[in-house]
Amino acid sequence: MTALLTACAPREKPRSDNATLAPRSLSVMSKGFVVAGPRGFCVDTRSSTSTEDSAFALFGSCSAISGNPADDKPRAPAILSASVVPADGPLDEDALDRLAAFLSSDEGRAALSRGEGDTDVVVLDVERAPGLVLIHARDGMAAGDLQSDYWRAVVAVSGHIVSATVSGFAATPFDSDAGTALARDFANAMRRANGERAGGGGGGGLGTLLDRLL
Repeated sequence: MTALLTACAPREKPRSDNATLAPRSLSVMSKGFVVAGPRGFCVDTRSSTSTEDSAFALFGSCSAISGNPADDKPRAPAILSASVVPADGPLDEDALDRLAAFLSSDEGRAALSRGEGDTDVVVLDVERAPGLVLIHARDGMAAGDLQSDYWRAVVAVSGHIVSATVSGFAATPFDSDAGTALARDFANAMRRANGERAGGGGGGGLGTLLDRLL
């Protein structure tokens, strides 16, 4: 995981046409959905999985994944991950409001935990935007090299529900604004990759989200 985040300064020199480049996106779920990250982040295909009804993708620095120092790099080190499931019905703004309330409850904290139980999870903020719920949480469980704070954007994209998570490193932690901004960029990258307008809404299914994703 640490190797994915090395060499994260912005790229300054041009890439060679013959250089090895990491994949910016990946078709998953029998090519029914495309996962993609913000600029500088690429898919770690060795740590990503896909079936017909779900997908998980891990993203790190393009340069670190490809081993090519001229490949793209994010401005700040982070590990990004995305879980994707197909929707089972409409996810309107009222449903997203209910989801935001759920994630602030004891049961919601359990769903957000990186481990078992909810005693170590603190929900610091829940934001709502059209088609989006964005959670800033702190998980007190041992996270190794990762920052205890993390940001998760839940968004409906092209008939699928995406849970896009941003985790900084303990050595170079994000502040709240930076983590929130990157989570929004991550959600918008998923929208663009699937032909939707960045920042727009979409169809989804609240039952799918609560039962299968979180």
